[in-house]
Amino acid sequence: MGKEISARAVAAYLPTIMKAVASIEAELALYPDLAGRASLHVLGLEKETGSSNLTHAMRIMNAWLEGTKFKADFRFFHKIEPDADWNDMVALLNGKITSHDTSAIGPRAKAARRGAGPTIQGIPDGAVWDDIEIRFLNAHEVMVSHKGKALEKHGYDQLGFAAKNTKDHRPNKGWDFLTKLSIATMKSAGKQRVEDIAAKMHVTRGACAQMKKSAAKNLRKAFDIDADPFYDYKVVGEYRPRFKLVPEPVLRGDGELHRSGRSLRDDDLPEDDED
Repeated sequence: MGKEISARAVAAYLPTIMKAVASIEAELALYPDLAGRASLHVLGLEKETGSSNLTHAMRIMNAWLEGTKFKADFRFFHKIEPDADWNDMVALLNGKITSHDTSAIGPRAKAARRGAGPTIQGIPDGAVWDDIEIRFLNAHEVMVSHKGKALEKHGYDQLGFAAKNTKDHRPNKGWDFLTKLSIATMKSAGKQRVEDIAAKMHVTRGACAQMKKSAAKNLRKAFDIDADPFYDYKVVGEYRPRFKLVPEPVLRGDGELHRSGRSLRDDDLPEDDED
């Protein structure tokens, strides 16, 4: 595959590219010691995505990484320079994904863009966030459940998370915030403070706080629940959803479901104020 890659080729292998980048991002979040590794592998995706798909996806990403401190080959990402930061590679590849991603836009999502899309159906009056589960199916869709009953899958557009100032109405920063938070809360311990999530998103604390507020506003509207979907930051000292937030399958690691919302404990004391 040459340096010039057609949009059609990128579209064909974009789902596999997204899985590869997401798996690396999840591994880095779960195992900080990987930061010092010279190479990271994606061998675990070969069975799921198919050998041919993964090969082509890695070739496309290698072309995207040309001129950087990284490269991709058959099943590995490599650092060209020992002091390179893997998070920089993840950010670069995510940027490429976003710029090329016009897929997963079905008829209902297109209708939502025109303002005709439904809000969450099946949520009863008086529902509370503790009874809600939002489970990522992929980078663009989630399955919504109420009290353990799956209701319907929804795209980011239908939930109000499409960026209005872009031609293709790609997912906005609020959606990116929810995605990163779902990954971060897989950890069994440690608070997810504003600076922690901001670092994962490569933005300032203030920008991260605004993304969280935007996400909360969209969730309130989509679910028609007036209460704040997040615990008070000044009380718990971290970004903690009141609802159950589950990352997409490839990011769940050990196969166990990891609930991000959890009961308050006596040692839940604030360490920092949200911007």
